[in-house]
Amino acid sequence: MDARDLPLHIGRSLRHLRQSLGLSLDDVARLTGVSKPMLSQMERGESSPTVVTLWKIASGLGVPFSTFLRDAETPPAILLRQSDQTLVTDDAGAYQVRSIFAWRPPHHPAAVDCFEATLLPGAVHRAEAHGPAIREAVWVMAGQLVIEIGTGETGASERSTGDKRGVRYTLETGDALHFVADTPHTYCNPGPAPTSFAVLLAYPTRA
Repeated sequence: MDARDLPLHIGRSLRHLRQSLGLSLDDVARLTGVSKPMLSQMERGESSPTVVTLWKIASGLGVPFSTFLRDAETPPAILLRQSDQTLVTDDAGAYQVRSIFAWRPPHHPAAVDCFEATLLPGAVHRAEAHGPAIREAVWVMAGQLVIEIGTGETGASERSTGDKRGVRYTLETGDALHFVADTPHTYCNPGPAPTSFAVLLAYPTRA
């Protein structure tokens, strides 16, 4: 998808979702914490939302993040060239997320999203809680990545097991971490080169 078309696509997706749920803009603002004027601008394609804003809306409405990035995909095989992969940015471009695939087969127990993320040297990205029981897996493909789960305090202790609240993990190339993403968490690149990592999100089954 061309980056110039992304705001219009997100706006159409948001409007369709809101109307299918029978919600007004006031309802969505109340559920998500995103202002009504911002939501109205998004629906008209006049505003390009950040990653954090999209996560607030997705979490508030209880839908996968990728709902706003592409249409439902049902073919048995899908070829998605890099030039066609939707890219959204945050933190003035220091944090970039490329949508790889969204897997939501009708009889599978959970929806799954896969992203490639890039964090520029010295950059810090603070992520909102993704919602109850959403699991996140991170695999570092290149560089070093520090993930703080819970408090996000730089003084939090580093552990490999135990309570995930207020814990700081340092991941090197090839390392992986998975956790329940129901609390705010922070990604930090302390190294001199960009960090590239894969993010897999598994959403709970809806009744």
